[in-house]
Amino acid sequence: MRKCPFCDELNRDDVIQCRRCGEWLDMVAPKPKKKKDTRIDFKKIWSTYGVVIILMIIILAALLFKVSHKVVSEKNLKQAANIVSPSAEKPLPEVEPPVVSTPGPAADLIKKAEALCSPDWVCPQEAIDYLTEAIRLEPDNKSAYLLRGGAYYKLKKDNLAVGDYSNAIKLDPDNARTYALRGFAYGALGQYQSAIADFDKSISLKPDKASYYQGRANIYIFSKNTEEACLSFKKACDLGACEQYQKLKQQGRCRE
Repeated sequence: MRKCPFCDELNRDDVIQCRRCGEWLDMVAPKPKKKKDTRIDFKKIWSTYGVVIILMIIILAALLFKVSHKVVSEKNLKQAANIVSPSAEKPLPEVEPPVVSTPGPAADLIKKAEALCSPDWVCPQEAIDYLTEAIRLEPDNKSAYLLRGGAYYKLKKDNLAVGDYSNAIKLDPDNARTYALRGFAYGALGQYQSAIADFDKSISLKPDKASYYQGRANIYIFSKNTEEACLSFKKACDLGACEQYQKLKQQGRCRE
């Protein structure tokens, strides 16, 4: 029997033409087409794009690290903020809104702004506009800078708050409270050394004020310096403010 090279039909030996497909059996059958290789050649890809792949992996790893580090940092900041002020998004200084004592062209504007602001310095834009106009009329009005700085701090415009508190300090460099206010604003910006320096100044001017030690301790917590934080909280406790210090002791973060 002769097998047809074209259709594999079996024919008799004396047949020269396939009975199924009609092809001549003495002709050479065409070579079958090779199937296209669809496998991925990873070696070829690596040799061509190896550097690009490595760079992409490095960039992806850096992004993942940045995101995870940000999440951890925000968690630590929230925990630290809760130590000082559980009901606030960020700790607030233990101070009162400034009182206008010197009459002048800006006094009415400052009073209008104070009337619009809440006791914890939450101010609408209209109040900030009044204070800005008051500062334009009286660039040396400390009260206007203090109140507008507090409004900016609550709005989380901490750079602007630092600027207003700095101007108030220039006008009254011996006011311990203003240094504490700027210290909180520096802390919100993550400028911990500047914040600690401001609280140190507040303490040097009024060493018997417990809230200044608490503020400095809070900055130390933010900067992950628990040892110094405990020392400051202990000093505040010696002055009668023991709540935060006792809380940290219960958590095992502060020891006698």
